[in-house]
Amino acid sequence: MPTATLTISSLRADDPAEVEAALQVQAIARAHDVPDFPPPCRRAFETGLRFPWPGEETHWWVARASGGGIVGCLEVQMPTLDNLENAWVAATVLPEHRRQGFGRALYDHATAFLRERGRRRVMAFTGETLPDGGEPRDPGPTAFARALGMTSALPEVRRRLDLATLDRAGLDGMLAHARAAATGYSLVRWGGVTPEEYLADVAYLDGDFLNQAPLGDLALEAEKVDAARIRATDAARMRTGRVVVNTAAVHDATGDLVAWSALSRSATHVEHAGQGITLVHPAHRGHRLGLLTKIENLNYGIAELPGLRYIDTWNASVNAHMIAINEQMGFRAVDLWHNWQVEI
Repeated sequence: MPTATLTISSLRADDPAEVEAALQVQAIARAHDVPDFPPPCRRAFETGLRFPWPGEETHWWVARASGGGIVGCLEVQMPTLDNLENAWVAATVLPEHRRQGFGRALYDHATAFLRERGRRRVMAFTGETLPDGGEPRDPGPTAFARALGMTSALPEVRRRLDLATLDRAGLDGMLAHARAAATGYSLVRWGGVTPEEYLADVAYLDGDFLNQAPLGDLALEAEKVDAARIRATDAARMRTGRVVVNTAAVHDATGDLVAWSALSRSATHVEHAGQGITLVHPAHRGHRLGLLTKIENLNYGIAELPGLRYIDTWNASVNAHMIAINEQMGFRAVDLWHNWQVEI
């Protein structure tokens, strides 16, 4: 039980001081738990409080200790188009206020809220130190998830590419090999708005992602993605200022877009980007299209995103093929992440 009184209330998006306090809680906790991550993007956070992400309902609360100051915050994300029994929960407590029961109180608040809305399953995400080294991480968040009875349903390793140490000659050799295997395909590129002529194909690939990705024991179903959802997602990213670069392969004989890779970075983090989807239509595998689009998109990102230095990507430990590609490109393991799951 908390050693001090804790009051949990809905975050007031129209109160600048409360929004700022919640943002600072997240920034301080992230700097403590994952110091090589950039802080939360202010524009993305403030925009997300006013505009829901397509296919998602999000709720925020803040936690005040007996003195009145905000010591933690809670985010609950509920899919609204698919995975209707699931929810993602992030309970954040300032490091100096941990181990007093505040995290448990936030979690209990979340589960009560979710049960009332018919959700049966909670998922969460925490990082820890790799067994064989890597960057040191506070073991607290992972220990907390285990104490809640959560199961690590899908372990993943985060790898980072530092462009300052990029092996350009090696990358060019990989690209030449991929191009030689990809005869009969052409490349297309775009930024934040998906071209109209490829909208249906992008929706198909995006919706098929969870069918192809290793999921371990995660109880996830494929997302329902159509052209309207892609358009809404494009608009949502633009509202937050998120910059995206995409490279895709088009099958020359049919005109179908059959492979796709994306990179994105937030409005406020010039140095950092995340590797997004890299996916190939099952009927077009064996032509090195994943490698081709990923390297070509990296080159596109370097050209279009001035100041870019680091790119992070997560891979399930069983995804040997993608791990081999990433390590060949120069991505290096940083830490271990758990996708937690528990029935409520």
